[in-house]
Amino acid sequence: MDGSLLDHYDTVIVGTSLTETIVAAALARIGKSVLHLDRGTVYGSVTGSYNLSELSTLLTQQQTLGDKAFLKNIVIGDINDGSEDPPDYLSGPLARKFTIDLSPKFLWSSSDFIDTLIRSGVSRYLEFRVLQRCYMLVDNSLVAVPASKGDIFKSKAVNLKEKRQLMKFLGSLSQPSEADQILIQEHDSFESYLVARGLTANLRNFVVNSLAMIPTQQSEDDSISTAEGLQQTGRFLTSLARYGSTPFLVPLYGTGELAQAFCRLAAVYGATYCLSIAPSSISVAEVEGETSSRVSGITVDKDITCDHFVCNADHAEQKYITGTSATLSRAVLITAASLNDDKIFMATIPAGSKYGNEHSITLFQTDESLSTCPPGCYIVHITTTASSPTSTAYDDLSPFIEDFFSVPKTEKGEEIEEKGGETEETTPESEASGLPHVIWSLYFNQISRTASSNLPVNMHVAAEVDSSISLDAALVEAAAIFSSICPEEEFIPLVPNPEDIIYETYAEDEEETEDDEKER
Repeated sequence: MDGSLLDHYDTVIVGTSLTETIVAAALARIGKSVLHLDRGTVYGSVTGSYNLSELSTLLTQQQTLGDKAFLKNIVIGDINDGSEDPPDYLSGPLARKFTIDLSPKFLWSSSDFIDTLIRSGVSRYLEFRVLQRCYMLVDNSLVAVPASKGDIFKSKAVNLKEKRQLMKFLGSLSQPSEADQILIQEHDSFESYLVARGLTANLRNFVVNSLAMIPTQQSEDDSISTAEGLQQTGRFLTSLARYGSTPFLVPLYGTGELAQAFCRLAAVYGATYCLSIAPSSISVAEVEGETSSRVSGITVDKDITCDHFVCNADHAEQKYITGTSATLSRAVLITAASLNDDKIFMATIPAGSKYGNEHSITLFQTDESLSTCPPGCYIVHITTTASSPTSTAYDDLSPFIEDFFSVPKTEKGEEIEEKGGETEETTPESEASGLPHVIWSLYFNQISRTASSNLPVNMHVAAEVDSSISLDAALVEAAAIFSSICPEEEFIPLVPNPEDIIYETYAEDEEETEDDEKER
């Protein structure tokens, strides 16, 4: 392998999560030499999409890493499809029919991310579907969010008076009257602003949790600012109906496809890729006359020098990691039936619900139309911010899951466990409950670590995961890293039209042909 690698690259990038792959594409696009490595076998790293066999291997590896692991408190359920001899979902041909996202996210239909996909040409490598519907938990049931004019009139969750109030409020966001602007100035708190607008508690619940998508419980005394609340609500509304009935797009084959697509763009422009490889060492040298240091290169079978070094916390040396910035509680379920009539949807369980969640819980269901599971099965992702540094995903999410799904009875644990002992078979009684039967379940905490503020001057450590439902943060961070490396360059310029490209070799051949014809 060492014979195929150069002795020097402008930038060495280690880790293929979404932020790093966008940086690689942006640098390669302007002609920089890029070496991109990842110790894993799958593009995407901490934001990757894994089949069940790959996921099983990853979970086993994470168990051996101790404090270096980014997945912790892993709990795996037994396979229970209601048959006496269930097939092996975790290996063999069946495992490859499932695709599990480590960090399931959506794309706002109207966003800088979508504009970047189009401008860069990366959209040519991807396919998307629109979420069918957005739901919110109201009085122990999932209720469709009334956002568009049609949804508001059809909704049974709001009365006639509330429908008029909501229509008037949503209309004022795009064309605020003078009175509206005065109210905005008078109320710093978004919750108090909504109260002043005359919205009922029911409508405020929908606006705060499903339109503005504020993850924490709000009150007049403890609320985000009015400006921020209106901006987040406006983001929902401007993305609504651009491509479909909801503001969200979802990539086929999982979120990891986005990282792979940006890797493809980088490779087209000359970046070098090596999976299953990580540097055996990183060389850091002191800068003469300065207090800071610089990464001078890496060792991968050979010594390679570089001008800049980019990685995520999973691939950074421990001395550059100072702590944890966020911990997510995640559950992944494979079910035998959809939770409701829609097949691809998201649902919000507001903070402060009866399940004791301090942050909102997001549920995302996929089916075979997203090419993430075989027909007759569904994948359900459930995510929230961990309630405390010591809480486990099982503790945070199992109360909600046991209310909405028919879950085989298993004992939980703090480490990887193949659940043994008694299980609850699918019986006519449980089928009659109408709850989707859980074939397989996985709980884990996903850790995002914080990089030191005292990094070498040419080292850039990308964040791992965040609690938002969209991918915007990865693009913003990638643009910031690119700007620090190439401050005078454009971030991912418009891809040229193939018809406008003039190939030098072809042009020279044309000139020689014309000269030959003149001589004749």
